[in-house]
Amino acid sequence: MKRDYTIYIIDNFKKGLDPNKYLSLAEDINDLVMKNIEHSNDGTYTQEALVRLKANKTQKATLDLIKTSFLVCIYDGPVLIACGFSKQQDGRCFSKSLHVHPAYRGQGLANFIVNEREAYLKSIGVTEVFIESMKFENTIAFHKRQGYVLERPYKPLVNTILMKKTLG
Repeated sequence: MKRDYTIYIIDNFKKGLDPNKYLSLAEDINDLVMKNIEHSNDGTYTQEALVRLKANKTQKATLDLIKTSFLVCIYDGPVLIACGFSKQQDGRCFSKSLHVHPAYRGQGLANFIVNEREAYLKSIGVTEVFIESMKFENTIAFHKRQGYVLERPYKPLVNTILMKKTLG
């Protein structure tokens, strides 16, 4: 990973802070998520499905996620180039919303974020982590290289698959 990137770690995992503090960050994250969804779609999702997927990616939803998550953000100057969350949800620990700007892929940023998230989760005693992954072929392959395996969903999933990793 390039050395002059700025890394921010926000730990709201156990207790939420005032989400209004993170309005501009939520906007940056939403911009990055939208870029990635468009860039990564290789025909996996129809335009109609993409519209539905994007509909729940609002600034409010991102603020709510920040409020209760462990978050790693990487900036190149003022530009958010990568981020990833971990949070408790449905009685499980999830790694969520791992995104790297298309122009910055291949530099190890996603690996760095995964390692930071997993080290944090291990430090607080988490032994299993789940991912609800979009069905993009490259995304699934990345998670498999990280040690995640397909898991039977505990709730109906339409646009995503469930994956799990045992932290050792």
